[in-house]
Amino acid sequence: VFLGILYENGRGIAQDLPQAVSCYRRAAWQGDAFARFHLARMYYHGKGIAPDHAQALHWYHKAEGYSLAQYNLGRMYLNGEGSRPDVEKAIHWFEKAAEQGHDYAQYSIGKIFYARNGEGLEQALFWFQKSARQGNDLAQNHLGQLFETRKEGIEDAAYWYRKAAEQGNRQASQ
Repeated sequence: VFLGILYENGRGIAQDLPQAVSCYRRAAWQGDAFARFHLARMYYHGKGIAPDHAQALHWYHKAEGYSLAQYNLGRMYLNGEGSRPDVEKAIHWFEKAAEQGHDYAQYSIGKIFYARNGEGLEQALFWFQKSARQGNDLAQNHLGQLFETRKEGIEDAAYWYRKAAEQGNRQASQ
């Protein structure tokens, strides 16, 4: 795996993306979850190999337990990359990553529930708070929006908008 990373980034050796893919593939076939993640990423972005979202999806599934792979699976299912869009599968994979503390997965679940308006606002609040407490400015901004709609939440809205703005979130600064 690490030789693949060196080839991919051209550190200490000449950059060779097809060779990086080859290194990742060998390690992936030997069961290395980190290599499977990298191979999936190469397929997804078409680095050193033709882009193939179905293959990316396949290898992300095989990168068991790796939170970034689970987050990427959630994004792919949400956006219909490599499969039909499937919000419930997206939530499933985002939750797996979120359970490991992945703040963007937590934020993504919050966004899905936030879009459902009334029926999902409490769940959106829960997930935005988990993400915001880890410093995710997007979640902090959404918390500001959520609290702003509640009469008793204006002080909380100001707090979260300020936190997001301090991190450079332009929307929160306006």
